[in-house]
Amino acid sequence: MHIAAIPSNSISSSRSKAHLLVLALFVPLVMVVFGLAILQRPYEVGSDYYNQSLDAKALDETGDTIKLRANPLTMWSIIAVHTVLPNIDYLTSALYVGLLYSAFLGVALYFVIAAALESRARTFGGAVLAVVLAIGLMVVTPVTMPTWAMRNLYYGYIGINTYHNPSILALKPFALLVSVFAVIALMQPTRFRSIGTVALCAVLTALSVLAKPNFALCLLPALAILAGFKLLKHQPVNWPLVIFGIALPALALLAYQYLFTYGGDSVQDSDIIFAPLTALSLKDRLVLLPPKFFLSILFPFSVYALFFKTARRSVLLNLAWLMFLCGAFQMYFLAETGERLHDGNFFWSGHITLFLLFVASVVFVIQQRPISITTRGTWEMSPRFVTCVGMFALHLVSGFLYYSVYAAHTLLGLDPARWV
Repeated sequence: MHIAAIPSNSISSSRSKAHLLVLALFVPLVMVVFGLAILQRPYEVGSDYYNQSLDAKALDETGDTIKLRANPLTMWSIIAVHTVLPNIDYLTSALYVGLLYSAFLGVALYFVIAAALESRARTFGGAVLAVVLAIGLMVVTPVTMPTWAMRNLYYGYIGINTYHNPSILALKPFALLVSVFAVIALMQPTRFRSIGTVALCAVLTALSVLAKPNFALCLLPALAILAGFKLLKHQPVNWPLVIFGIALPALALLAYQYLFTYGGDSVQDSDIIFAPLTALSLKDRLVLLPPKFFLSILFPFSVYALFFKTARRSVLLNLAWLMFLCGAFQMYFLAETGERLHDGNFFWSGHITLFLLFVASVVFVIQQRPISITTRGTWEMSPRFVTCVGMFALHLVSGFLYYSVYAAHTLLGLDPARWV
């Protein structure tokens, strides 16, 4: 995510043969691996994929806007795939959409990590490391070991990676790229000031809101705090990128979505309320929420605590943490009235910002250059780095179990709902 601190020669390294070879293998690998997790979702009656497919079909075939959603990007994507491939049905189009957004996210993560690795990413080994970390970030979940016996891998925790909702999958790559622009606007205000670049950022911001509004609801206050802090200290900020690339398109679309969802002509009678733990209490016991919160953030918390002197000065980490705190607040303290209460739509604010916090924490640790080569030619790793790797491994093991539950649905027909 910290592309702002990457020298320009990293751009040319992305075109090296090592990158091209690894990406040629990486993209189909991502589509196969994560395709196993989502292959059956569009064909399961009542699933999010299934419902979005039906709504996309109704919108495409009849033009009936009653099925239009406030966040229509996934529906539009399904329609686009069906238009390009008219011989496949809308359910299969939804599957292709999930695969394409998975590949998009994997490639975006790969280049963010490769940029953080700098010159090390020019080698084949560095490119492979970027692939491994990208896949790891697409798999990690909260540390769920304490509730394995209860077959509880999801509810009560703050999800990082999920497979049942296509909209959050569509949101992730756009949220990641907009976060990169936000970090650059704060750290290197002389870069990316051209009209074309600002317009590109505005398009990415708009697409992120049209996928799900949750990311923008967390980015805007976090970015305002850091930009305001720099303003008070008379430090420069790329204001065109912040205002026209992020703030204005996000605010305009959020206002539209609010009126669409809660306005007088809305199909559902609902509103946003301050209701601490109300939505979460419908999914899990309240007494389990505090430990599950900590188990959800174990790795990024360890990174910030162990590297505190450096971390507290990192714009990258501080922006990610501020976004997550906004997301966690929305998840734990906000709810919707009426039938939408059970949807838990503010849960996604915690999910997307925790995912971005994991990415930022991995990038930050990489930039600390925690591995050095001694005079004897052996590798030496700092104890702090080893601890962070151990924490990440716990999330990864839990993530592999969660992934295997959905893969088993495809391979063995086992119901993943028994493990949430």
